[in-house]
Amino acid sequence: MRTDLASCKDRSKELVRSKLVLARSKLELVRSKLELVRSKLVLVRSKLELFRSKLELFRSKLVLERSTS
Repeated sequence: MRTDLASCKDRSKELVRSKLVLARSKLELVRSKLELVRSKLVLVRSKLELFRSKLELFRSKLVLERSTS
């Protein structure tokens, strides 16, 4: 009986350790996904700024064309 109880406690401790490792892995995965989303956001903002710059250039060219015509 004592051996069964000790064995059960050992298995229980191992299960708790495994769950802790799993939780840490999931947390690391979520952190990685968050970092990826942040990187994508930076990329989107950069593309938006580039688009705005191109649009401003286009507008300037249009104004220049109208003024020279």
